[in-house]
Amino acid sequence: GVPLNSAGIRPTNMLYSMGKAAALTAADHKGIPLLAALDEALVAVLRSGAIKLLRAEFLRADGSEAMLPKLLHRQELERMELERGICVFLTPEDAVAALRSLRREVAGLTYGWASPDHPDVTGEYLANVRRFLRHPLGEHVTALFWDFSSLPQKPRTGSEDELFSQALKVMGDVYASPLGTTVIRHRSVPARPAELDGEVVILVEKGGGLDGASAEAELRSALGAFEN
Repeated sequence: GVPLNSAGIRPTNMLYSMGKAAALTAADHKGIPLLAALDEALVAVLRSGAIKLLRAEFLRADGSEAMLPKLLHRQELERMELERGICVFLTPEDAVAALRSLRREVAGLTYGWASPDHPDVTGEYLANVRRFLRHPLGEHVTALFWDFSSLPQKPRTGSEDELFSQALKVMGDVYASPLGTTVIRHRSVPARPAELDGEVVILVEKGGGLDGASAEAELRSALGAFEN
């Protein structure tokens, strides 16, 4: 198996040794173009901007902690780009090139959200992702998919809702690309934020049986039986 790095993140699905990506080319095997073609749906949403990839160089650079001390959602990062004149995301063209490089330059993070509103309240995930990107095991990565920053978050405009819908349909391909991506898994979930002590969060389907004021009142009444 691939060894864990100091961040506790295990990279999987990688064709490299000690962080050096294998230099595959389409000529190495007749099956490579066929496998690469499986990424076309993902290529389409990268081109449309429905999914944006974070620039790994931005996150691993010296001084990155001062520039981005806390994980921000996509719209906030887009504003940061405009206001500060910096490049947080890859351009659609560069994102597609990274996916098609055959070096697994695109990393997809899988992890557990720390709270319903923000996935990284304590900053532990962001710190460990930076450690991974600065480690030899992560040095080949040029682009990062992180759902909170790669997809438009609520509140969304109508156009952002459309992009979000497009992204959801193929987001799973980030973790299933045969040759284009590296999956990095954070093995632990940070401790529950103190502000959630005593809170119960229930996610309901929009338009479902529990979506409505009367259903909420009924649910609160039922759960009240468990109060101390």
